[in-house]
Amino acid sequence: MKTEDSTTVDNCMMTEDSTTVEDCMMTEDSTSVEDCMMTENSTPVEDFMKTEDSTAVCDFMKTQDSTPVEEFMKTGDSTQVEDCMMTEDSTTVEDCMKTDDSTLFEDCMMTEDSTSVEDCMITEDSTPVEVCMMAEDSTMVKDVMITKDTTPVEDCKMTEDLTSVKDCMMTRNPHRLRTA
Repeated sequence: MKTEDSTTVDNCMMTEDSTTVEDCMMTEDSTSVEDCMMTENSTPVEDFMKTEDSTAVCDFMKTQDSTPVEEFMKTGDSTQVEDCMMTEDSTTVEDCMKTDDSTLFEDCMMTEDSTSVEDCMITEDSTPVEVCMMAEDSTMVKDVMITKDTTPVEDCKMTEDLTSVKDCMMTRNPHRLRTA
């Protein structure tokens, strides 16, 4: 494969400025990384995903403010929670999810209108699903996550530009949860 300035690379992708990378993907500013994905500012990371400000995280998710968290999700205000999800008002809950109005419940997810469901996720229109996630338009998928354009992917997550990655997540929606 050759880029516009004729730099040759094998088994790899190259970005607009033709910086060579092997067996990996690169973003627009072309900082090289191996066996990993990189976000817009191209800070290298290995075997995991990073958010826009390039704070490194391994095998877990981070939100927009890039505060590291392990094996759990955080919302935009960076309040840390373990084994659970939190909403924007930063009320802590364990082993559960909460909605914007901070109604606490265990082992379940709730939508904005606080309709409770067990061991499942439901979307904004309160359609219940078991052991699965649903996108905003209520398209049901099992054991997967889907991105904003509702393209289903199995056993993996997708970033906003639809680049598929496995064993990692990158979503801005605090109501979305990593799969088991």
